[in-house]
Amino acid sequence: MVKRVSLFIFIVLFSLVSCEKQKVDLNTIINENKIIFIGENHSIINPRLYLIENLETLYTCGVRHICMEGFSLRNPKDVNYNFYCFFPWSVAGSKYEDVFLSQKIEEINAGVSESEKLKIYNPEEFLLEKDIENYEYYEKLNLRDTASYNFIEDLYHTIPKEEKILIFYGYDHGSKKNINRKWETLGQRLNKNYEDFVSINFDYSLEDNEFSYIEKQNSFTKYDYLIKQQKNPSYGICYQFIDSKENTQVLINHLLEYAKSGNLFSTDFCDSLSDEREFLNCIYYLKMMYKDNFSYDFWAQKDDLEIALENLQNYVSQQEIQFSNDINCLRNYHKFMVDSGIEDYIYGYEKLDLEYTKNMLEKAFSYYQEDVWCLYWLALVEFDLKEYNQAFIDFEKCIEYETINNIEVLPEIYEKLIFISDKIDEPQKKTFYEEKLKNLSEIKIINVNKMTDIR
Repeated sequence: MVKRVSLFIFIVLFSLVSCEKQKVDLNTIINENKIIFIGENHSIINPRLYLIENLETLYTCGVRHICMEGFSLRNPKDVNYNFYCFFPWSVAGSKYEDVFLSQKIEEINAGVSESEKLKIYNPEEFLLEKDIENYEYYEKLNLRDTASYNFIEDLYHTIPKEEKILIFYGYDHGSKKNINRKWETLGQRLNKNYEDFVSINFDYSLEDNEFSYIEKQNSFTKYDYLIKQQKNPSYGICYQFIDSKENTQVLINHLLEYAKSGNLFSTDFCDSLSDEREFLNCIYYLKMMYKDNFSYDFWAQKDDLEIALENLQNYVSQQEIQFSNDINCLRNYHKFMVDSGIEDYIYGYEKLDLEYTKNMLEKAFSYYQEDVWCLYWLALVEFDLKEYNQAFIDFEKCIEYETINNIEVLPEIYEKLIFISDKIDEPQKKTFYEEKLKNLSEIKIINVNKMTDIR
């Protein structure tokens, strides 16, 4: 009996060691399987970049069908093209890289027949939120993965034998092992019923000087393979930082919808806090893109919004606009804004390490200076560090931006300048900013107090 146990332990240990560093290439994995799951992380865009870089390889190996969670592809040419203006420190998964992926698919499909084109699906398309809203978290996931499995099963038995299916979902969905007793993952179901299913996830543990590779895992792990990459998460680019005609039109459309409410400056014209912020963000980023060519200012109220939007549309229609910002600079800007920890701080997840946050914000600002939000947060951190002279300089720089009249924290900036004026003995500055703040308070506006209470 002891010998049998020892032999079993030896076999287990041998299998673990033998699989530990076995490297394979993507072509081999695809060629040996018909259903390929590649897990993504909703917070970062590294998996999307990997998919873009390797889409031609996948296509050459037979992938013709891509199932995507939430069907998040966005093509600026589509009539329903739309997006939400997330703050630059947000890790929200919806980023402009979805457009790059859509364009890559379009590029591959351009030169092939209809039957050979890549086809994109949302397996949960007919699972309505109202059908699952009363279930708890893992039960919802179970219902979603049931719908996805049924769709993929039907697809598997419908398509030609040589065609393959790629599933690009959040990585937990692809786990072959149990995560919660109420949730049988999509990976568990496929692994149980299809021998030609393979599950792949990412591992970000390599140093900068190491090259990415795919590593085979042992049979006891959640995934068959790990794509090993550098410890360098990228959070992508928020849509509104790409100054294209299509993005401009989305922002204009959002604002026209708000303008038609006819009640812009009441405290209740929007249904929610996110609506109010989206309204101001659309104004702010149009101003950042087009400066004086968009004549509206939220705080100054020097022009009618609808008239300003009409004039802007006329201007844009006569221009040959291609986005001018450097992609890598924008990615680095968003990366360091996220790394600053602002989002976790706002939502109460953790306290800021002020020196670290300051360092990250300075790096972010070095990549992109057009967005006053970065400078605002930098000045705020300097204020909390009691570096009053530098905070005063940076808050004053904030109010020099053409966009400053379209940011909800303008009253707070004046309040901080008034406070610091006392500290550094600048009575004339104090009087000046007190008058500025008084003028703002006399404007009938939406209730920005709840929007500025982010600290």
